[in-house]
Amino acid sequence: MPNHRDKTLVSHSVPFLVLPENRFAYSATELLLHRRRKNEGLLLHIYGASGCGKSHLAENFLRKQRAKNNSLNCRRLTATDLLTRSSNDSCGKMFEDLRAQLRDCNVLICEDIQTLDRQMVSQCFLIGVIDELYVCGCRMIFTSCNSPTQLTGLHPRLVNRLRAGICASVRLPSLSSRIKLLEHFVTSKHMALPKDAIRLIANEMPVSPRELLATLQQIESTARLLKQSLDVSLVRRLLNTTVKPLSHSVSKITRTVARDFGVATAALRSHSRYQELVLPRHCAMFLCRMLTDQSYTRIAEQFGSRNHSSVVHACHRIKTLLPNRPQLRQRISRIALQLGANLPGSC
Repeated sequence: MPNHRDKTLVSHSVPFLVLPENRFAYSATELLLHRRRKNEGLLLHIYGASGCGKSHLAENFLRKQRAKNNSLNCRRLTATDLLTRSSNDSCGKMFEDLRAQLRDCNVLICEDIQTLDRQMVSQCFLIGVIDELYVCGCRMIFTSCNSPTQLTGLHPRLVNRLRAGICASVRLPSLSSRIKLLEHFVTSKHMALPKDAIRLIANEMPVSPRELLATLQQIESTARLLKQSLDVSLVRRLLNTTVKPLSHSVSKITRTVARDFGVATAALRSHSRYQELVLPRHCAMFLCRMLTDQSYTRIAEQFGSRNHSSVVHACHRIKTLLPNRPQLRQRISRIALQLGANLPGSC
C-alpha cells in the first residue's frame, strides 16, 4: 500500500476490479507489464476524474511488476514531490540528486501531473527525465485528471511526450458498475450488507469508486456506533441524514475541493483526523464561508455536525497561511476559478 495518505480512503488492499470504464487502461498496464523490448521505453498516461481508480490501477501494476521481478528499480513520485523541490532555495541541487536517483529506474510512476500547472522548472525537469528514461527502456505511468490536450498549463513539449505514449481514460462508473464495485467492496471488507441496500447506495450515489468506498465505510462505522444492523431502512436513513445532505452551493464547493486534493467528498465531511484530510477540509470550510451566505454554524452542520468553532478555526488558519504559502494561494484561486467565483477580500 503506498505511503500517500491522501488516497487512503481507497484502500489498495482491496483487489483491483476490472470494469468497462477502466478496461482499456487496465489492458494498457498489462501491455507495459509484459513488454519485452529492453532498448525502448513505453509511456502510459492514465487520466480521469479524481477517485476513479487511477492510483489503484498504478498500484496494481506495481504489485504485479514486483511479483514478476522484485529486483527492478521501481520509483513512485507525485507532482507535489517536484513542486516541493522547485520551491526550495537549493532546488537545482535537489533536482540533480533526484535525477541521479532516477537514472537507473526501470519503472516510474508519476501521479497528478496537473498539479504542475505553469510550474515550468518542475516541468522542464520532468521532460528531461522522460527523455533519459525512454532511451533506457523504462516503463512509465503518468496520471492526471484530464487528457493531455486539456492540460493547458503544461509545456507543449511535455504534452507531446504524453500524447506520444498510450493515452487511456478511466471513466466514472455506471449504475451497473457501481453495484459491482459495492459488492466487491463488501466481499473484500467482509461486511454484512444486503443486496437491496447495495442497490440503494448505487442508485443514490452516482460518484467515484473512492467515494463509494468512503460512503460504505461511513455507513458501516455509523451503524456500529448506533449498534444497529445494516439493513436497507437504516442505509436509507443514513443516506438522507448523514451522507447526502448538503446545500447545492456547499456540495459543489466540497466536491471541487475534494477533486483538487484527490480525496473523497465523504472524507471531508467525516470525523476522520487523518493529517492529510485537515488542510483540504479547512480549505473547503474557508471557501464555503467566503463564497456562500451560510453561517459558521450551518457550514459546521454540513461537515459532520461539527461545532461552529471548527469553521472559525479553519477560516482563521487558511487566512494565516495564505500570505506565506504561494502554492496554497494558487490552489485556492484555482478552485475558486473552477467554481466560477472571485474571492472577496475577507472571511
